[in-house]
Amino acid sequence: MRRRRAGLTIGILGTLLGLALLVAPVTSTRAEIVRDLVDSKMIAGNLLGESPKREVLVYLPPQYESSRQRYPVVYLLHSYGSGPDSWLGKDGYEGMDLEAELDRQIRPGSIRPMIVVMPDARTKLGGSWYADSAASGKWESFISEELVEFIDSKYRTIASRDFRGIAGQSMGGYGALRIAMHHPDVFGAVLGMSAVNLVNPNPFGEAAWKAAFESGDPSDPDANLLARLMWSKAAAFSPNPDSERFADLPFEEKDGGFVKRKDVWDTWLGETLVRQVPAFVDELKQLRIRLEAGSEDAARNEMSAFAGALSEKGIPFTSVVFEGGHVGGVRKRFEGPVLEFFERVFLVSGYFVSGVQGRITDYAGAVVPGARVRFKNKRSGEMTTVVANLSGEYSLWLPQGEYEVEVHESGFGKVVRKRIRVSERGISIVDIVLDLSPSCC
Repeated sequence: MRRRRAGLTIGILGTLLGLALLVAPVTSTRAEIVRDLVDSKMIAGNLLGESPKREVLVYLPPQYESSRQRYPVVYLLHSYGSGPDSWLGKDGYEGMDLEAELDRQIRPGSIRPMIVVMPDARTKLGGSWYADSAASGKWESFISEELVEFIDSKYRTIASRDFRGIAGQSMGGYGALRIAMHHPDVFGAVLGMSAVNLVNPNPFGEAAWKAAFESGDPSDPDANLLARLMWSKAAAFSPNPDSERFADLPFEEKDGGFVKRKDVWDTWLGETLVRQVPAFVDELKQLRIRLEAGSEDAARNEMSAFAGALSEKGIPFTSVVFEGGHVGGVRKRFEGPVLEFFERVFLVSGYFVSGVQGRITDYAGAVVPGARVRFKNKRSGEMTTVVANLSGEYSLWLPQGEYEVEVHESGFGKVVRKRIRVSERGISIVDIVLDLSPSCC
């Protein structure tokens, strides 16, 4: 990447910096996971008694607290049987800690900063399928309306579809695609990883129906997994307030076997996305779409069928088959191509922030840790402050434009200003040299 150097030499009265600089606070540049609780009117009043109070994890990038900058947002939807903490190294995705990975990558020379929102869509039956249902709640409306409004009102987002993306894995991949194609006015880009329920609502065959009919209480976490999975889909796709479990299965027992209930099965088929494509062609054409599945994942066939339906209608998309399975290999994808996909989307949409980095030293080349470097945007007046680390280095992202740079030191006061320009071409290098020689006194 091309590097542009803007040197800044500053004279300061004084001697060597004291130990106070070594303990200068650095919280202004630290990323953070915020745990919010959203009381959803969309989920309240559901027949199954799902709690409307939903935890939402929000990743805030480095320097969020020390700037007034606004950020694009990616919403991440978890899979069936997991929760939002699965993105952070707990019981999911091969130990992936997306917070640590974002911290590692959001720096000059890598990906630009973004906010990441991870809602909890677990239900008593294991998952909501991100659909609107009288039985389990209006999850699609919760994500696309309530949650987006909550995030945009509380955090400094760029509140526009062009700077808002949605992604998910497995059930979450289905949910991301479903919500995006139904709400292209809210989301401009979508990535479905290992998405299921695109074609076949029951890829497990008669074994799944047998488990569902023979199970006790499917809301018991220790109940048969296939039974819980089928009843979760029934709650999402075929709610029935007059049924004992407030939902209908698309098969019933008869003469020792199972007979299809065509009306309910047709409803389930209607919730598969391949069948919804013809009705949402115009909406899908407004989206930037990326599909991914592992080479050993049965969901790869569903992705191929969905991709075929998109192609048939002339809807642009990108599809990728990676080496791996339904979960195996997913970590590597989310830590690399997924983040890069959304960064490219936001960049094309006009997210023009560029990297600035440098080192603070004296004339002898010794590093000066703890120094505060303030960047003031000449046009907007907004100021961003960063604190040099113990190696005297700092880095941050800034919107392109002209800035006044000044150094603030404990005991020395404000330092001579220097004007720089942050452009879109590579990283701006602003090395600051402090003149601490005796002659300055």
